[in-house]
Amino acid sequence: MDCDYKLISTLPNGMFHLKCQRKGCGYETDSMYGPALTHTRCEKDSPRGLGDTVAKLAKILGIKQCGGCKKRQKLLNRLVSYEKVAKMLPVFIRRYFHN
Repeated sequence: MDCDYKLISTLPNGMFHLKCQRKGCGYETDSMYGPALTHTRCEKDSPRGLGDTVAKLAKILGIKQCGGCKKRQKLLNRLVSYEKVAKMLPVFIRRYFHN
């Protein structure tokens, strides 16, 4: 789902400063288009780690979550955070694939 942008201000260069209004997102961006024409995948819907991905797959397969599932989801998100992986990937590529 895309962010639901609200115009915060118009910048001196003519661009628009926008902020997502969806609860839990708050993503901010500058765009040369207005809120209606700016589309970005909402951070609220983006998986933060492996736990979110497994939870989404379980939901698609019709598996209901229990209290233990939520704990495991948080643990997996902490252990395999996509933000950490994104930061480590260039180092890994340079180290093992650089000639």
